[in-house]
Amino acid sequence: MMSSTPIESPSPMVRWWLSLGRAQQLVLALVAVVVAANVGLMGLRSAIGGGSPGGPTSSSFSTGADGFEAWADLLVASDRAVIRRRDRVEPGVLPSGATVVLADPAALNPDEARVMLDAVVDGARLVLVGSDTSPLLEVAVGGPVEVTQVDPAPLLTAVHGSEAVIGSARSVAGDRGGRWRVADTVHVHLEDEQGRPAVLSVTLGDGEVVAVADSAPLQNRNLAKADNAALALGLAGPGSAPVVFVESAHGFASGGLDAVPSSWK
Repeated sequence: MMSSTPIESPSPMVRWWLSLGRAQQLVLALVAVVVAANVGLMGLRSAIGGGSPGGPTSSSFSTGADGFEAWADLLVASDRAVIRRRDRVEPGVLPSGATVVLADPAALNPDEARVMLDAVVDGARLVLVGSDTSPLLEVAVGGPVEVTQVDPAPLLTAVHGSEAVIGSARSVAGDRGGRWRVADTVHVHLEDEQGRPAVLSVTLGDGEVVAVADSAPLQNRNLAKADNAALALGLAGPGSAPVVFVESAHGFASGGLDAVPSSWK
């Protein structure tokens, strides 16, 4: 007489799968194929050295031509502490006297903006990069800010006495023509041949807001041109205070899948 073999019950995962409708199973299968294909391609590109680097525009994590990773690496090589903040900027998280970089934000929470401006009042330096940061500059200036687009200049030149803001930079190349138009209460540090400001600053409380109209000279593709690297170091400010890149503005979160920028998803 043959002994019978007990039949094992399906696992919870199998039961969940069988409970789905045909359409749901098809959608999930397609998603799995797409994810697997992308992961496989990423591994293949890594193995053979192909593919193109990238990431969000003006992010310190981005290795693409329009990223800021080279700026962050330059600061580290110059013995400056660099903090790439994925989490939202909340009260008390910014180091005292830090330089905070907000560049080409895809989105900006009003509460985060308020925290950054409060930090400036307490002595921080806030470096705003790109035209999308103009709302914060308007608050600092206390008046309207207009962003204009002109023909790119072969070189942007430093205004005399601007060393405290832009360091040893005297000429900067690679801009795309972004210029500020603001009230006369600001200090201009870098301008084109027509005197239109590309980099300016305004005092706010015990700190200052430095605004760079065009992010291109600071991006990976251009950092080695002219005095662009000197500008990047100068914007970090004097001393040894850490430089904080606000990466939450590029869609990053604290960890896991949420750490992937929303634009990549």
